[in-house]
Formats: sequence, C-alpha cells, structure tokens
Amino acid sequence: MAAPTLYPRGNTMPETLTIREAAALKGVAYSTVHRAIREGRLKATAHIPEGAAVGVWRIRPEDLDAWQPAVSPADRGRIGAAK
Repeated sequence: MAAPTLYPRGNTMPETLTIREAAALKGVAYSTVHRAIREGRLKATAHIPEGAAVGVWRIRPEDLDAWQPAVSPADRGRIGAAK
C-alpha cells in the first residue's frame, strides 16, 4: 500500500475538493478551474448550505483527475513565473 499523499486539508484525499484545492493540485490558477466548470469541461456540484445566499463548488477527485486543463495565455504567465 502506498503512503498517503499530503493534500491541502490533511494527509489524505478528501471526498470533494474546493476550486482553490483543485487549482493547487493541478498547478493552475483558480480562474482556470472556475472557467472549466462554467464551460462544462470539469464536473462539479454546487453546494449551498441551508440559509446561505451563495454556494461553493465541490469537485470529486476522480473528476479532477480526468480533467486536463487547457491553460490560457493569461494564466500561463502566472504559473511558475520568475520574479
């Protein structure tokens, strides 16, 4: 059995991921993941807590694994850019 990998919220993969966590795992910008959800290229579910005005997108790890980001030129400059 392989050793657990360190993920943003602990030492094992959670059931679902936030956009920020998914972006960190894929090495892309938050906006890249959000755009993929809006365009239907990445499956996600909106979770709206009872009484809340807004929800949070949740992404299953297997859906994130299946998605290959097409990084936009604007995002490409932010990933690993030297300062």
